[in-house]
Parts: sequence; C-alpha cells; structure tokens
Amino acid sequence: MRFALMAGVTLALTAVAHAQGPNEAEKLFKEMEEKVAKSESIQFKFESEMAFGEKGMTMKGKLALAPGDKVALTATGEVFGMEMTLKLVSDGKRMRFEGMGKEDEKETPKDLSKKLGAGLGRAGVMASLMAMGKGGGQEDMGKLSGFKLGAKEKVGGRDAQAVSYKMEMPGGKGEMDATVWIDTQTKLPLKRLSKGEFGGGAIEIRMTETYQELRVGKIDEKEFELPKEKK
Repeated sequence: MRFALMAGVTLALTAVAHAQGPNEAEKLFKEMEEKVAKSESIQFKFESEMAFGEKGMTMKGKLALAPGDKVALTATGEVFGMEMTLKLVSDGKRMRFEGMGKEDEKETPKDLSKKLGAGLGRAGVMASLMAMGKGGGQEDMGKLSGFKLGAKEKVGGRDAQAVSYKMEMPGGKGEMDATVWIDTQTKLPLKRLSKGEFGGGAIEIRMTETYQELRVGKIDEKEFELPKEKK
C-alpha cells in the first residue's frame, strides 16, 4: 500500500515536471542559442585550444556574420606544430577561402551565415567550421541533452552563468561533455569547454574556446569584400 502510494506520488511529480517543459538551464541555453542564431549581425574575437590525444591546435581570430550569407573570418595559430593562417570571406554571392596552402573561390553555400551562427551557439567556432568542412552544419553536431546549471562566475570581467550539457557526436559515436558560460546581462556566450572520447576511448578530445568583444549590430560592408586575386 505504502509502495503504491509512493509510486503514485513519483509519477505525479514526474508528470508535473514534464508539463513545466524545459528546466531553467535548458531555457537559458536555448535563449543564448536563439539570440546568436537569429541576430541580424554579430561580430567578435575568439581564442580556441584543441587537444586530440597528443596532438594539439591553438587559434586566435575574429568572426563577423551578417544577413544574406555574409561572412568574414580570419584566424592565425598553430595546428599540429605547424603555423597556419585561415581566411574566409563571403559577400553573399561568392566565397573565398585561403589557408592550409590552398586558395579557393566558389559560390557561397546556402545558409552559410545561419549555420555558422547556429553552430556558435551549440558547439563553437572551430567545431562549426570542421562540421561545415565535411558538408554539415548545426544539425550534424548531434543532439543535446542533460542541461544543468553550474556556478555563477566571472569570465573576462563579466558576470556569467555556467550551463553544462551533453552533445552527441555525429553518427552517434559517443558524447561530449560541454559547459558554456553565458553572460547574465547580454545572454551571449563568453566561454565554452568540451571534452570527450573518440574511437572507443582511444583518443581524448578537449576543446576550450573564449569569446571577447562580442557585439550585435550593423557591421561595415567592407568587412565582406572579397580580396583581390593575387597575380
């Protein structure tokens, strides 16, 4: 009798929780993700550090996104011991990429700025670029779950609320444990830490990315002018 009563109470509380919808942590994350993805224009500086087992990568750069698939990205750093500079510019019609010893110009992929913006909210700049390099986008970064509120901390002098979550790897090949620190005033991301294992635990992956001078608003159109081809 007592067991049946307790079971009934548990089911009732579970039903109420589901009726209330997403928890506070998920609501805050979705608010941040939506603000980044739907911003008319957004620009910021970033620093990324990635470790793939014993190999590593560090990059610093800036990214600007505007409606009409306009994108301006520049980044410099070191990838697996080699210095590297990346440049990607789209005027909305044509896109030019320079980096890794290659130069390429082609028609701008559909929804380029939208996918990069959505990817920033979900996984970060470099993770988004890698996913798009394989022909994917936000939807290829896996499902998110397990949202939890963490501590309130200072990040770059700003008040931030930490939100932890799990992100399924593409193809269901494991999960990444991630934490994003969200500016309590602007609801924009300030820092992100992701870690997990790949290849059945054979390779550990760790990514840290910070964002500075993140602004929403009109961007000078000169930022999206394609560089002239070298003769």
